[in-house]
Amino acid sequence: MQNMMILLAHGSSDAQWAETFISLTASSREKHENIALAFMELNSPSLEDVTLQAIKNGYDHITVLPLFLAKGKHLKHDIPNQLKSLKSQYGISSKLLPPIGEENELSQALDLIIDRQIQQ
Repeated sequence: MQNMMILLAHGSSDAQWAETFISLTASSREKHENIALAFMELNSPSLEDVTLQAIKNGYDHITVLPLFLAKGKHLKHDIPNQLKSLKSQYGISSKLLPPIGEENELSQALDLIIDRQIQQ
């Protein structure tokens, strides 16, 4: 199985907003050829765009890592429905991971940032 990991950010009508996620994920995307950044809405590339490119590059499975802090409507309904549609249309299998906000390392990093800021 050839797996592409898609880092999925929400998206914003503010073009500068996307730059944060482009920078934030640059190192991982440079280290691993099977990682791409996509946006749920309002920015490009979309999840479908990146999935189609993955298929063209020979991948038959995508793993979606949401760059979200918590599970809301998008993660409970919209993204799973979109992944079902992509499977139906293009035959690609997928796995949706929990949002990064549920990762212990993120809470540890947040704690360090808060400690540093409160001491200033």
